[in-house]
Amino acid sequence: MLCYELVYKCALNCTEEDNHEKKIQAVNKLLNIDFDENYSCIFRASEDGFNAVAMTVEPAILDQLSRKIEELTVQMMNAKMVDCCRIREITVKELSVYVNMGWDNGFFELGRRRFSRNAEMKLDFESGCFNVKEEVLDEMLKTRDEAEKKANVIMADSSLKEELDRIYFEGNSSSFYGVPVHYHIKAGNMEAAMEIVYLLAKALHSRGRLPSARISTITSITAGCFNESGMDNLIEKSGLSAVVMELKGVSDEQEYATEFGRVEKYLSDHILKNKEDTQFFFIENTSEPGFGRHMIDALSEKIDIVLIKEGRGDRDEAREYLKGLILSSRYAELADDRVFKELDDRNSYLAADVHKTFESWKRRCLKEKAYISYSSYRRYKTKKVYKKQRAYEKLMGMTGLNNVKSLADRILAFYRLEKKREKFGIESCDISRHMIFTGNPGCAKTTVARLIAEILSEEQILETGVFVECGRSDLVGKYVGWTAKNVKRKFREAKGGVLFIDEAYALLDDSHSFGDEAINTIVQEMENMRKEVIVIFAGYPAPMNDFLERNDGLSSRIAFHVSFEDYSVDELLNILELMSKERGYRVSGDALEKCSRIFYNASKVTNFGNGRYVRNVLEKAMLNQSERLYGQCSRNINKSQLQTLLPEDFEELKITYREEKKQRIGF
Repeated sequence: MLCYELVYKCALNCTEEDNHEKKIQAVNKLLNIDFDENYSCIFRASEDGFNAVAMTVEPAILDQLSRKIEELTVQMMNAKMVDCCRIREITVKELSVYVNMGWDNGFFELGRRRFSRNAEMKLDFESGCFNVKEEVLDEMLKTRDEAEKKANVIMADSSLKEELDRIYFEGNSSSFYGVPVHYHIKAGNMEAAMEIVYLLAKALHSRGRLPSARISTITSITAGCFNESGMDNLIEKSGLSAVVMELKGVSDEQEYATEFGRVEKYLSDHILKNKEDTQFFFIENTSEPGFGRHMIDALSEKIDIVLIKEGRGDRDEAREYLKGLILSSRYAELADDRVFKELDDRNSYLAADVHKTFESWKRRCLKEKAYISYSSYRRYKTKKVYKKQRAYEKLMGMTGLNNVKSLADRILAFYRLEKKREKFGIESCDISRHMIFTGNPGCAKTTVARLIAEILSEEQILETGVFVECGRSDLVGKYVGWTAKNVKRKFREAKGGVLFIDEAYALLDDSHSFGDEAINTIVQEMENMRKEVIVIFAGYPAPMNDFLERNDGLSSRIAFHVSFEDYSVDELLNILELMSKERGYRVSGDALEKCSRIFYNASKVTNFGNGRYVRNVLEKAMLNQSERLYGQCSRNINKSQLQTLLPEDFEELKITYREEKKQRIGF
């Protein structure tokens, strides 16, 4: 639906004797007799002219509506020299406001409830189950060069530039026949995603692919967004325009699978019903994917969806992007070169990183430049602010894991040299990057896998660094044909990142049916997507050997076998001190000696838990300390006592794992 405000200049007699209100009432009544799916009315009038609104489902009808308004005002109001001097597209919210203004000005016949026309027109989008923002684009990108310049400013990914090539392709029709593709935007925050949306929407509108310049952005979707009249009205009125959906979801309990199941079906039904006339943009926040990833996968089987990723650039490109954000904001005159010190010292930046830096600078700028009386206000600056630690530094700072750290260094060295080879024109060689992690519980296999994904993303070896964790229940379907689809869906989710399959040996089953189907499909996808997805299998050593033997092609596709050894007693004590420090505690010397004996006894039990066991011991000690101190008079407790854990706080926990003598693990 297209909504417009039309401004007319004319000589109009608006005296009380002329009773212009009755005449406008008559005009408004006649305006809507001949147009069943369209609507127009006059909502404001003066001696110099009047304002009208028009709502239409076809752009060509606008001229007919405008001429009809001119004819009726000349005929029934004796208007002279009627001239439509301005037409501008407006939002549905503005249309609703103007229609109500017409009621306030007495331009409609009474006799029925005042806002009944508004209700019939379904102009109400208000809802407590989601937020909606409407806006009309005020700038178009008529040429590919103009779009390219905008894309470079936001450090556009190659996926965005490729789509711009398709939009501006000369062989495409300039008339609107329908929406051929919809868009899946992946970004680290909404600000970065919307930069891509605006660019695409302007390009589509300029090329005739999007008749309306209006964008409706839906955010903060809750589980109650099901069969909502506000959502019904919004999507019904969004034909010929763009709808942006942030598919993150908001829920107190975050039970997406159950709470958002109906919401997903409800939205999908609306999208499929309106897919030909409404341009949909689906926003996936890579840090909080919510229910969107599953919904997009399901929709992609019924509609064509183009994946667009947020851009990444070097430090100079990030500086230019940040500079552009500042200069286009209200804070431009407050900026100086110090703003660029907000950028971390790294090799590359995502668009989302630049937006986060911009937001941080704005908060500081308001206090230090605009309202300097608050510059010395330190209430919320009592804690030292640390820069985010890079993934590589986190890995190197972890206790033990020397073979894992060596692996990370080898991979980074290889790819850094590959970049140098490219500069000299030497053909690059592709290696298999899939891995298998074996070790007992609590050896940090999952943590290391996450850090590996982040490290490879920071070094631009992986495009997104997305980390998708799954197990047997996520891969093996209940019925024939489901398993292969589940596996392929997980590989699509992990595109550009890491697919972590925990307890992979659980895929083995005696029936040699669905579990084997999952393994066979995994092997196929490992080969098909070897440049786009790194697969990391994880599990206990002995069962993982059985897993590798199940499929001949599996072992040959895994380049790195990493054994996670059990932690020594000294390493466990080091982990205990690090965990205590993170929680604001310190362990006394006597307590460390007691914990040394506890860990020595525990380590004799197979699968005793390693770091997980240390965490359980520490948390139990924290509870014991609280109980011990609570028995004392609270007035006599000082800060040191609150932070110190004593020997009596620690106790040896019962281990429920299978007790048997440990065997040395290794390859």
